[in-house]
Amino acid sequence: MNPASINPLELPSVSLSMRAQLPEKPAIYFAIDTSGKTQYIGKSINPRQRWIHHHHYINLSRIGNIRIAWLEISPPEKLPELEKALENPTE
Repeated sequence: MNPASINPLELPSVSLSMRAQLPEKPAIYFAIDTSGKTQYIGKSINPRQRWIHHHHYINLSRIGNIRIAWLEISPPEKLPELEKALENPTE
């Protein structure tokens, strides 16, 4: 998978307030603001569980109208490598 070809705006997403609808499968997730800017990128084996008490929830909710988009990844062992590539696209 080429990280440069991933457009978070084209992925399935839910509003931050509807985070309980996130998938329970390994995924990279993106917190996206109303201008389409990615405010945060993360990874989880179970994004639904991860976002119950996510440490960035309060800060992101203060921004307002954040959506959480996700890309399911298999095998889950690829999560750390892909997350790093997406956070640092020039490396």
